Amino acid sequence: MILLLTFALFEKVYSDAGNCIKYDLDLQLMNGKKIRGFMYELGYQRKFQFKDISFLDYINKSHGYDTLAIYKNITQLKFPVIDNENRECHFQFNATTVDNFIKIPISKIKTVKVLSYTVCNNCDLAEEKEGYYWSGIYPVVITELVKTEIDLLQTKPTSSISFGFDTDNEGYCMISYSSSYKRTNLEKLRDDFLVDINKLSKENNWKIIEKKYQVFKNRLREKKIIIFKMGYAD
Repeated sequence: MILLLTFALFEKVYSDAGNCIKYDLDLQLMNGKKIRGFMYELGYQRKFQFKDISFLDYINKSHGYDTLAIYKNITQLKFPVIDNENRECHFQFNATTVDNFIKIPISKIKTVKVLSYTVCNNCDLAEEKEGYYWSGIYPVVITELVKTEIDLLQTKPTSSISFGFDTDNEGYCMISYSSSYKRTNLEKLRDDFLVDINKLSKENNWKIIEKKYQVFKNRLREKKIIIFKMGYAD
C-alpha cells in the first residue's frame, strides 16, 4: 500500500510527459564566471545535438522559464530502493546538498556547452531514436540532505518506510540506521507525526507543517534516522 502511494506521488499529472533528458553543461556567465552542472529538461521536444542551434537558443525557445535550475553535482543513492510489483525497475533517488543547487537567470548566461547527456533517472529508457523515453517517475533530486546523510544512504539501512498524508501529494521517505528503530518503530514515529500534519494540511497551514517537519527531522537525526521529502527536479 505504501509503495503504491509512493509511485502515485511521483507520477501526479505527468503520466504522459514524453521525454526527459539530463544534460551535463559548461556555462559561462556574462560576468565571466564559469559553472559546470546538470540540468533536467522534460517534454516532447527531444534534442541531443546542437550544431544547427545553440543550446542557449534551444532553451530560450523551449524551456518556458527565465531561469535555469543547475545541480553542480548529483549522487545516485543506493538506498532506499523504491520497489513496485507493477514495475521491473527498482527506482533510485538522486541527491545533492543544497549549496550545490543554484538557479541562474537565463539573461545572465553568455554561452552554454553540452558536454554529455543521459536519461533523467535509472528507470528511463535510453533510446535516442524514440527520445529518451520518460518512465513517468519524476527525476527526483533530493536537496535537503547533508553530505554525511548522502554518504550514509550508500550503505544498507536497518529499515525504511515511505508515506504521504491525506490532502496533499507530499511524500516522505524515512530510513533508519539504528538497531533500536526497526520498521514497527518507524511506523509509530510516522503515525505520531501524521496526527498533527493531516489536521494542519486540511487547514492549509503549510508554514506550520514545514516548521513541524524540520523539528521532526532534527529529532530523527539524533536517533540515526534520516527523513526526506520526495519531490522532483526543477
